[in-house]
Amino acid sequence: MAQQHPLLGFGVIGYEDKILLLCKKTSLKSKTFHSTISTDGTRFYFYDDTGIIIREDAGFEPIDSCSNFGISRAGESYVMVYTRNEPKKSSVCHALSTDAIHWYSEGSHEALPEEGIVVSNYRHDGLAVMYGGTSRIY
Repeated sequence: MAQQHPLLGFGVIGYEDKILLLCKKTSLKSKTFHSTISTDGTRFYFYDDTGIIIREDAGFEPIDSCSNFGISRAGESYVMVYTRNEPKKSSVCHALSTDAIHWYSEGSHEALPEEGIVVSNYRHDGLAVMYGGTSRIY
């Protein structure tokens, strides 16, 4: 019998008449994740290809050490904001994708607070909006 691994959803976005959910296996340390799509919010179908985030230093982002994922759509692209948790520090990073499966990290942004959320489907002067902070909103 095949071994099953529970899945944990870590990013979701709704657009048009679909819901895109990114999920990872909770019992494995991995650099990959799965993209799933639903038209009714209850039945999700897996894409055949495995998702990855390619780091700005040409390595791969270890998904199991990242947290606080937020996804937004910007035109024909997707933007993912997440926290990269490294042994001595955590930093807010963002990655871009055209298919929500293959992501390209732009690296960390020291000016952004550690916790944050992207406001999906909203623009201010053409730019994406992100709220962040624990005691103050930036």
